[in-house]
Amino acid sequence: STDGSVTLAVGDVKSCTITNTDITPTLKLVKSPIQDNGGNETENDWTLSATNEGSGSDRDFSNLGGQGVFESVYANTNYLLAEIGPDGYSSNGWNCDGGTLIENSITLRLDEDVTCTIVNDDIAPTITLIKEVINDNGGNAGPDDFGINLDENGVLSGSTTSVDANTAITIDEEGLFGYESVSLTGDEGCPTELGDSVTLLPGENITCTITNDDIAPRLTVIKNVVGSDAKTSADFTMYVDGTNVSDDSFPGSSTGTTVTLNEGEYSVTEDLIDGYTDTYSEDCSGTISVGEEKTCTVTNTRDLGKIVVRKLIDADGDLETTDDRTPGENWVMDVDPDGGDTSNPDSNETDENGEVEFNNLKTGTYTVSENLKGGYEILDGFCGRENGSLDGESIYGVDVDKDDTVICTFINFLLDPEVSIE
Repeated sequence: STDGSVTLAVGDVKSCTITNTDITPTLKLVKSPIQDNGGNETENDWTLSATNEGSGSDRDFSNLGGQGVFESVYANTNYLLAEIGPDGYSSNGWNCDGGTLIENSITLRLDEDVTCTIVNDDIAPTITLIKEVINDNGGNAGPDDFGINLDENGVLSGSTTSVDANTAITIDEEGLFGYESVSLTGDEGCPTELGDSVTLLPGENITCTITNDDIAPRLTVIKNVVGSDAKTSADFTMYVDGTNVSDDSFPGSSTGTTVTLNEGEYSVTEDLIDGYTDTYSEDCSGTISVGEEKTCTVTNTRDLGKIVVRKLIDADGDLETTDDRTPGENWVMDVDPDGGDTSNPDSNETDENGEVEFNNLKTGTYTVSENLKGGYEILDGFCGRENGSLDGESIYGVDVDKDDTVICTFINFLLDPEVSIE
């Protein structure tokens, strides 16, 4: 009978069978968010799941965090619990009111109804505000001299401040006289202008850097070249020696080149080209202050020298005797350049003393020649000591240095005294 009782008559033989069916356990997954740092996600922003770690997936399931119901699962089988949801939340793991939970894996016995809850707490976003001070012009302000702040609350440079998520936070500073604001840069989300704001999600961390620069002194360097057609201002390389010079080497310019540099001592120099003498104006060296502007003028003047040509007539044609020599008047002498950036004066005649001067010659190498008159031969020609060499009627390779007076001498002999000289 259905009540489990049986009545037997004399001689009866009966067989009884008891059938037991295992009762299916059930599992429910629940999400519980904590919003104490500005987070605004709801339970249903997470998807929760239970996956059989053994064989048989027909009782695996998933649901939104706020829509969990008791789902049938297999008893004595490990189920892996997992979630998918927004970033910026922390969790201490699953908490179940039954079953056997090891880390994220739970096993239920027959006829158990278990609820597993996972709590997620919104992580406060942070802003790290850094002040970068460029003291490349003599300033000495430090990072905490500018009054940087978040929502008008002062912070120290490099410190990290927790803020509320989903809330606009203004980044600004009070500023400091003598400094200009250069930039506001940093991670994605940082504003680009002081006084603007940033809004962060839970768990976001950004670093923003405010850069200020002290105002640089300015030095203008002017290069002038005097007395030369071969060289221009740009042929000279100018140098500015100082602290943090923006351009410490550049070609000269007659209109001027302006550089910035640090407050303090400075000087202007150049690569001097042979054959030129340089002069510097008063402001080419000294000290310069923040915000000050000065002009240095460097002038290069072409170096000059001269050649004096002497004509001597040797009466006996013997170079060993000198007391028979007389000045040669009205002899035509010529000085020709032997290279670039030199002078090419007109030829000229010797005076009554047998001399002619070629003044204001640009330093360099020259050829000194005479126009040989008929009836005369050249006995010798020389310039100073071992300066040039005679070949025919010319002395080649005569070097003229700055402020130098080179004396070149031609000695001639009259072949026939009765030949008239015109």
